Amino acid sequence: MQKLIKILFLAVILFTGTSCFEILEEINVKKDGSGTASLKIDLSASKENLSGYMEMDEVKGIRVPKKAEIDREIARVKDIIANVEGMSNIETSMDYENFIFRLSGNFKDLASVNLAINTAAEAMNKSPYPTVKEDNFLLEDKIFYRLFNYPLNTQVYEKLGTMERFVMESAKMVSIFRFEDNILDFSNRDARISPNLTAILMESTIADLIKGTKTMENTIELE
Repeated sequence: MQKLIKILFLAVILFTGTSCFEILEEINVKKDGSGTASLKIDLSASKENLSGYMEMDEVKGIRVPKKAEIDREIARVKDIIANVEGMSNIETSMDYENFIFRLSGNFKDLASVNLAINTAAEAMNKSPYPTVKEDNFLLEDKIFYRLFNYPLNTQVYEKLGTMERFVMESAKMVSIFRFEDNILDFSNRDARISPNLTAILMESTIADLIKGTKTMENTIELE
């Protein structure tokens, strides 16, 4: 999934000019550590440009993948995750009218989610460099951890053009975590907790994440 997100970052920078996009991750955790996870990539703000590009073979020297190719790649990710022990009921949806893509499923524990992400990333890695494998989520002794240890390169951001930077400054990543227990405390002071104390939301622009001025990392203490 992380590799898929990186590909989409590049696609938006190359193709959509000043349009923004949003990545939404949602994790619902039960008392026993099982739950549901979903990832939504929303490119609807760029749908007019993307619709036009899908009819072309090449844009700015970059080959434009056909719908069938995108469908096959998403189906491959679905199959990879479905075969990870502890993952089940994996579903995908592709809305090419609004360019909204979703992936969701059930997990036995958060270790299964971490394994699914790393397995999919390794399978999709076509570069000569080894896949970066990191845990993303952890639940221990009533403490939920959202880890965010991906290597970021500020120099790459500084080399982007004005339009590309605008895209990154407009694009957002949103994380929503829901629990059966009440939230007692959390470490990321940019996060917002729900009135019923069972859900928490974090939000950041992609630019802030790249520059390291914000993070999706959080330690959440549960009742």
